[in-house]
Amino acid sequence: MESNDRVSRNQTSRRSRAGFPTPSFAKKVDRLSLNANWNEQSGKKAPRWRYCTRGGLTLRRTVAKVLAMATWPKLPPRRSLTGDVAALLREQLRAGAWQQFLPSGRTLADQLQVSRITLREALEILRREGRIRIAHGARTRITGAARTRTGLGSRRVTVLSISPLHELPPYDIFLIGELRRYLHDAGYELDVHSNAHLKWTHPQSLLEQVVKQARVGVWILLTQGAIVQRWFAQRNLPAIILGSCHAGIRLPSFDLDYRAICRHAVGVCLRAGHRHIALAIPSSGLAGDLASELGFLEGFQGATHRAAAPVLLRHDGTLAGIRAALKPVVVSKNRPTAILVSHTRDFLTVLTCLLHAGIRVPGDVSLISREDDEFFAHIHPSVARYVASRAEYARRVARATVRLAAAGSLPPRSSLIMAQFQQGETLAGPPRLVQATSQ
Repeated sequence: MESNDRVSRNQTSRRSRAGFPTPSFAKKVDRLSLNANWNEQSGKKAPRWRYCTRGGLTLRRTVAKVLAMATWPKLPPRRSLTGDVAALLREQLRAGAWQQFLPSGRTLADQLQVSRITLREALEILRREGRIRIAHGARTRITGAARTRTGLGSRRVTVLSISPLHELPPYDIFLIGELRRYLHDAGYELDVHSNAHLKWTHPQSLLEQVVKQARVGVWILLTQGAIVQRWFAQRNLPAIILGSCHAGIRLPSFDLDYRAICRHAVGVCLRAGHRHIALAIPSSGLAGDLASELGFLEGFQGATHRAAAPVLLRHDGTLAGIRAALKPVVVSKNRPTAILVSHTRDFLTVLTCLLHAGIRVPGDVSLISREDDEFFAHIHPSVARYVASRAEYARRVARATVRLAAAGSLPPRSSLIMAQFQQGETLAGPPRLVQATSQ
């Protein structure tokens, strides 16, 4: 027992010499600090403490430290991501962004770019506040005041996409980022709603549910099929097609002029000496791809060379599908000497498959890309491609979106943007012409 007391006294002495208050002085310090604060608040002169020490610690110095700590400014509160998400959802509920039910957890997590765990914690905060009702296996119901079902006057713009944001091509991601910046400067907010079920043959009930629960001023339809485009047009909903518009649908649209691009690409290949030219394109049924096929075939109609023949290499967009479509190119002796590839990711797949099969680019087969991408700057040989101003494209779409949100309607006009051809090393003459020139 004496040894324990000696150790405790030694620790107290060391704390005293270090300038820290000892446990035995805690109550005295509290009484003296309270007395000093009381005298300061009452306007009376605070008492002067006499110089007294115990264990080497000056009581006046200890009290001064405590009083100084009491006058420190408050530290800024630490913000949590869960609290920020809850505040954002609370603001959206007040603005009437959703009707009756919240979107699914996966959709909200993708829109807010947070994890499902963070979203569940934020929803739990709203549930305790009585704003929503959460039930297992059921949709999250909004228990606040009833919301208006119309999106007229809303300053919210929603991009409706089949693929989630992280699966979109870099070109579309850049375009959405530029749209968000332009719309934010104009006082609008932009979000992305993705649902893979929009590819269904009959997505009408799903569209009814999506539009009903969201209070949106303008819908931007990103690479949607004819069924979705026609559904929005028949209901006179404020919508803009970000892509090519299908025939018979009266909605404003913005896209590259793929028909003119493919027609021009055929002329470039014919002038280079190619007669057997192919188009590698997915069987998506999208208006832009259909226009590309039409322009590609039109390029051969005015050709003066009888031997010129078009070849369509349709695929499903997967690696296996592209390899199967390229099989005639790899096996056949009368293979196409030039291939126009529709999408940038497909271009990379076609290039690597040809190289793996021992086919040289452009020694045996020349390649042209219908579109441009940033990673083309890191490919050797340099890619022959069509380049358009992405910033100007986004600016035109943003201006039309603001006009549509203000007026409620726009003329159903298709705005087509022509790209410029950029020469690259993947385009050369056919193999026989190249060999004859070298000899």
